[in-house]
Amino acid sequence: MTKLKPCPYCGESAKVRWFKDDDRLAWQVCCSDIGCLVRPITPSYRPKEAAVDAWNTRAKEDQINE
Repeated sequence: MTKLKPCPYCGESAKVRWFKDDDRLAWQVCCSDIGCLVRPITPSYRPKEAAVDAWNTRAKEDQINE
């Protein structure tokens, strides 16, 4: 599995969590810090790697400055 990037807001670590959705496993990644003011979380994904890829996606500098 690809290593998770830290939370883009507070810099703390992220965690992968699973749950049952329609009797199948679904995955989300979220900030592990309960004190994070934003507490981002991905939508539900199958497979787990898709949730990790979504979490690790960051805006490019040219997108931020537009």
